Amino acid sequence: MPAINYQLVDSGQIGAPGPGPTRLPIVGVKQWAVSQTWAAGDKVQCGAFLFSTVAGGAGAATGNGPSPQYLTDNACTWVLVGGISNLTVSDAVQAMDLGTILVGSDPNYGRGEFMYVKFTGSTAIVAGDWIAVERYSMTGTQATTTTRASVGIAMGSHALNVATPTYGWVMLRGVHTNGKANATCAINSTLYMLAAGAATTTSAAGTGINSAICKVAVANGQATFDLYWPMMNGTVA
Repeated sequence: MPAINYQLVDSGQIGAPGPGPTRLPIVGVKQWAVSQTWAAGDKVQCGAFLFSTVAGGAGAATGNGPSPQYLTDNACTWVLVGGISNLTVSDAVQAMDLGTILVGSDPNYGRGEFMYVKFTGSTAIVAGDWIAVERYSMTGTQATTTTRASVGIAMGSHALNVATPTYGWVMLRGVHTNGKANATCAINSTLYMLAAGAATTTSAAGTGINSAICKVAVANGQATFDLYWPMMNGTVA
């Protein structure tokens, strides 16, 4: 199960909108698992997302299952129904103070920290993209090879254009199993940033990422990352 199972643990204390996130797993909804054959019309929860399939098919024997950017699961093709956690929202209207930091809890990976930012620019964001977080303006954009900023991983997807910014969450501390990664992202090696919001361990790619490390190797363009308030400042730790 992807480590996007984080549930906010302090939203009630600071008056976050709504009754708080839906607790996972959802009762009555099938849970994604390896080596399953899915029927046409099945609705399946994988992490903090809900997927459905029109034709069904045989799922993968390994891996973390479908994610918003990878909807092919062996012989089964999924359609994203939506996020089921407050951390995956894409708010059209600002719902809380920019820069708000909340703590979430995952049953496998413990506590994580998340910042609420305004996503700007013309590049669409998909969940798992590495994000440049400008603390001065509390904005987030897809990280590039020349980013100089705090960085984190987007929890939700944001269909952006310049005229219509959206709002949502970036993970700054914790374990994320679906971070975007290049095929050369090796375990426990220094991270660098590629274009299009992907991390790699190829030093020629771009600026180094301090205070983050790859813990599980790449599969389908995703890897597991351990983050501790990472920064891209032009140097490598």
